[in-house]
Amino acid sequence: MSAHDFENKVQQQMEELNLSPSDAIWNNVELQLRKDKKRRRVLIWIPLLLLVLVGGYFLLDGKTKNESISSTTNENVNKSVNNEVGEETKSVKSENGNQLEDKSDLEIKKENGNQNKVTETQIKENKITKEKEESNTVSIDNNTKSKNTFREPASKIRSKDVFTTEYANKRSGKTKRETIADPSLVSTIVNNESKLELGEESDRMLKSAKVSKEKMTVEKASLPLNFNMDAFNKPTLTSTTNFVIAAPKSKTKKTDSKWQWGATAGLGISRVSEGNFFSGLSAASVANADFSASTNLPPPVPTFTPEPAAIHAGPSWQAGLFVQRKLSSRLSLSLGLQYGNYSSRSSIGMAVDSQKTISNSSSQDVRVNNFYTIGSGTNYQSRYQYFEIPVNAHIQLNRSKQLPFYWTIGMTYSSLIKTSALHFDGAASVYYEDDNLFRKSQLAWQTGLSIELLSQSKHPIQIGPQLHYNATSLLSGTASKNTHLWGGSLQLRWFFNK
Repeated sequence: MSAHDFENKVQQQMEELNLSPSDAIWNNVELQLRKDKKRRRVLIWIPLLLLVLVGGYFLLDGKTKNESISSTTNENVNKSVNNEVGEETKSVKSENGNQLEDKSDLEIKKENGNQNKVTETQIKENKITKEKEESNTVSIDNNTKSKNTFREPASKIRSKDVFTTEYANKRSGKTKRETIADPSLVSTIVNNESKLELGEESDRMLKSAKVSKEKMTVEKASLPLNFNMDAFNKPTLTSTTNFVIAAPKSKTKKTDSKWQWGATAGLGISRVSEGNFFSGLSAASVANADFSASTNLPPPVPTFTPEPAAIHAGPSWQAGLFVQRKLSSRLSLSLGLQYGNYSSRSSIGMAVDSQKTISNSSSQDVRVNNFYTIGSGTNYQSRYQYFEIPVNAHIQLNRSKQLPFYWTIGMTYSSLIKTSALHFDGAASVYYEDDNLFRKSQLAWQTGLSIELLSQSKHPIQIGPQLHYNATSLLSGTASKNTHLWGGSLQLRWFFNK
C-alpha cells in the first residue's frame, strides 16, 4: 500500500470515529515514537553488524569456491554444453512424439555453424530469466517481523548479481551446473525475510485496530476541525507498535465541598453604655444598686449620695470553631461555638479586705468579704466571660473569584460564665461584686465586612471588621438601668478545607 493510500485509509478511519485529534495529541505520539526509536538503536545496530559479518563470510566463501572450480569449468565447458543441448532436445522430442526439434537450438546451431557449440552466455541468460521468475515466490515469515526496516522486492536482483558454477564429477565424467546469486545479496534477502512493507503493515494494523468510542472522552472544542496528516511525520509502523490513539484526558476541576470547617478569632474593644443602639449610646457609670435607688425612697442616712465612677472601654477577644454550609455560589450560613472575653475599665478607690453588709435591689442584706471605696486611686478592670453560639449569613457582594468581598450579618446567643464587674452602693459609698445582678443569658446581633485571601488555595482566610451589640440589658431585675455591652473587633476566619 502506497503512502498516499495509507493517508486516505487513516483519514477514513478518523472520519468514522467522528473526531479530530488535536496537534498536542500527535506531538505526544511523535515524542513516544522517537523515544521508542532511541531505545531501539542498539537493537538495530546489532542485527546490522551480524548481517555485515554473515554477508562477508558468504562473500569470501563464494570467492574461494569460484577459484577452486574455475579450472574445472574451462575444461568441461564443451561437454556440459553438449550434454545440456542433448538433454533439452530429447525432452522436447519426447513431449511432441519425437517429431519436432528445438527451433531455438537449431537456430543457434545454424548461426554458429557448429551444432556442438553453444555459448555459455546464452545459457546464463536463460537461467537468469528463470531465476527472476522463481524469485517472485519468495515468502515472508510474519512471525519474525523487523521493527524499523522494509523488505526489498525480489525483482530488484540484477543479472550481474547472478552467476553460474559447474561442479565436475570425475567418476562419471559429468558436470553439475548450478546458477546462484551473489552470496552478499543472498544473505541480505535471507536476513530480511522478517521485513514488511509500510503499506501491508499499515493496512493490517488499521483493520485489526478496534477503537471503542465509549472509552474515549473527547472535548470537541479542544480539537481542530481538520485532521493534519503532516503531524505523523511519516512514522515507521511495525507489528510491535501497538498503540491506540486516545484523546487527552481533560482535567476535571474538583468541585468545592458545600460543607466547610474552620477556626475563628477576633481582637477588639468593648464597653458598657446606657440606652439602646438607635437612641444613641452614651457613657455609662457603675450601676447604683442600693435599695433606695431601686425603690425611689429617700435614704435615711446620709443625705448626700456620691456619683458612681464612669465606665471606659476595655480590650476584648474571641476564639472558637465554626461550620459553614454553602447555599448558593454567593450565599452561605455558618454556625459556631466560641469563647468571648470582654472588659471595661473604671477609676475607683482602694480595696478593703473586710466583711460588710450591703442592702441592694435584689436582696436587702448582702454580705461581702471585700469591697472598694470611692476615689480614683485604682484603675479597675471588669471582665465578662461568655460562652457564645453565633449564627451568621455570609453574602458575597462581588463576583470575583480571586478576591471575594463578603457582608456578614447574624445573631449570637451568649451564656454568662463569670464576671468581675462591680456595683455601686451609694448609701455605703462602696463598690462590690454580686453576680446575681447580671443576666445569665444574652442575645446579641453582629454585622461586618470581610475580604477573602488565598481564595484559590485549600485554606482560604477571611479578615475584616465586625460590630456586635447585646440587645439584652446587661443587668437583671430591678437593678436594670438599660445598660448594654457592645464593641468592635477585627475578625479572622481560617478554613480547614474548601
